[in-house]
Amino acid sequence: MGACMSEELPFEGGDDISTMSPEKREALAKKAELIAVAKKEADEAKEAKKNLDDADAALAASKAALEKEAEEAKQAALEAKAANASNDKEKAEAEAALAEMKKAKAEAEAAAAAAAKEQAEADAARKKMQDAKKALKDATAAAKADPSKKAAEKAAKKAFEAAETAWKKEANEAAVAAAAKADADEDAADAEALHAKEAAEAAEAADKAAKAKASLAKEQAEADDALNHTLGAASNKATAEVALKKEQSEADAANKAVHDHNVATGVGDTYDLETLQSGLPEGVKRSEKELALHDSKFKELMGVDKEGWKKVPAWKKKNLKIQHRLSMA
Repeated sequence: MGACMSEELPFEGGDDISTMSPEKREALAKKAELIAVAKKEADEAKEAKKNLDDADAALAASKAALEKEAEEAKQAALEAKAANASNDKEKAEAEAALAEMKKAKAEAEAAAAAAAKEQAEADAARKKMQDAKKALKDATAAAKADPSKKAAEKAAKKAFEAAETAWKKEANEAAVAAAAKADADEDAADAEALHAKEAAEAAEAADKAAKAKASLAKEQAEADDALNHTLGAASNKATAEVALKKEQSEADAANKAVHDHNVATGVGDTYDLETLQSGLPEGVKRSEKELALHDSKFKELMGVDKEGWKKVPAWKKKNLKIQHRLSMA
């Protein structure tokens, strides 16, 4: 961007306006207008530069936020994956426990049916034995009263012994079946408890998986928002860069207009001798410091006006500039 020109009229603090020609006064007035335009354009370019800096800072902040949200979304995705895997595992274990429970219950029901059957058979055998015992008692009494009935007593005794043996066998089988039923009931109870435990763990895993999924959706949404914000910030920066380029171009054009006017009219910015001896003001060529002197001071030091200076030999120009400390030897 070109240098901002001074707002002051170029003849202030130096040349006497009353001694100027109308043409020079008009040129100076025109220059003042051009300087005002150049200052306005420079201010607008400065504001555009500030807008670009702000847009650049906003973009940097958006990028940082995007990186943070993307990392959080990545972490949420990993956690959701782990939660889903755990949920699948617990669900499979709960289903296996359910199948085992159903199997154990079926076996317990079968054992109960078998035990009931064996108990019924044992009860029937016991009744048969009791009937045989009563028949034996009756046969024994009859044989005492009538010895001819000894054979019947003997047969009754044999029938009783057979019934007793059958009852003992059935009673033992009923006891075994009852024990098997008790074991099956215990296994079924254990299987039911295990299923309840696995089901609770599966429900907890499912809840965690659902929460992880919700968290992932939230983090992804935030990451998408951050991406959109970053894209918007990048667009704003691009717009600000275009605006800055435009304003700089306009400022450069305004400064060039001032420069061209100075060249065309010979009314460039002027300074006192001390200022030019101590430094190089902006816009002043090092090899032409003397031309930036106030007109009156220039004529006093060089013996000619700036128009006449063009005809002075180069060696003499050099000596005069060195003499007045406007150039190095």
